[in-house]
Amino acid sequence: RTTLKERLDMATYAIDVADAGGLSLGSDADVAGSDRIATDAAAAGAVAVGGTGDTTITQRSARTAAPIRFYSAWFCPFAHRAWLALEAKQLDYQWVECELYDGGPATKKALSIEEKAQRTPGFVECCPRGLVPGVEHDGIRVSESLPLIEYLDEAFPECELRLMPSAPAHRATVRMWISFASEKVVPCYYRMLMAPDEAGRKTAKDDLLSGLRYLSERALSSGEGPYLMGSTFGAFECALFPHWLRFGSVLRHYRAFELPPGDESLARIVAWGEACTLHPAAAATIVDHKRIIDSNTGYADNTATSTAAVNTRAGSGIVGPPQASQPLPAAPRI
Repeated sequence: RTTLKERLDMATYAIDVADAGGLSLGSDADVAGSDRIATDAAAAGAVAVGGTGDTTITQRSARTAAPIRFYSAWFCPFAHRAWLALEAKQLDYQWVECELYDGGPATKKALSIEEKAQRTPGFVECCPRGLVPGVEHDGIRVSESLPLIEYLDEAFPECELRLMPSAPAHRATVRMWISFASEKVVPCYYRMLMAPDEAGRKTAKDDLLSGLRYLSERALSSGEGPYLMGSTFGAFECALFPHWLRFGSVLRHYRAFELPPGDESLARIVAWGEACTLHPAAAATIVDHKRIIDSNTGYADNTATSTAAVNTRAGSGIVGPPQASQPLPAAPRI
């Protein structure tokens, strides 16, 4: 039997998984099901291409006549969720880069709603909380990453790929695991990144690994394909993959995060991550990981005042810099 690393090496994948922010179990991990990783990824539409997210942004920013206007920020994992959905469904959209932070994305010091509205016209009208992502399409404005994934799927049913399955029970399953990942996995990333002491970081890391193990053994245990719903890259992948990338780049850089070598309880989610990285939609949205690392300085030194930072401190007791409260703006009229 071959290890996961050996199987991936033999597949001659052109993406450098480490540069893309990938995670592995180490060269000595004997991973159950590794014989299927290359064929599963190929069957699911994976291609041997490099990450071209920066090029995608440049090209999409010029699509001023596109039917979809996508308010986004290249560094935001929540906006990345909707970006994956747009690319997976091969929709025509214009990228609108939004200014969110004073001094650039690395500070994570949030601008006021008024400043955001002034710097990016149309943004706050689409996204009343001043948070990316948001979409304007056919007179409709939709914001927030998870509702956006489902909206894009339902508003464009003619697309060959459906991000949500047709059976009600399967849709409920996808929503259940997205909810689990959003509650038990994603918050651990911010806690580990922002915790000011080793004890807090260790607790967050243990909780993160526990959540990943649960997903690996419960959600991804069928072995019928690399993704949650077998061979179909869908809503669950859009929801979790952006943070998975950052586990292997941002957390690795600032907190030396690695998966435990040889931990077979993580084998399926590692295979899932590799298959996601190879999917055309992911390749089209992976930006330079060094820029992603640099954009998270404000989280790593616990000076951020973003919504994610505020929520992380509120939920974990982490003490951060004082900030002025801002009234929630009224919802836009459509």
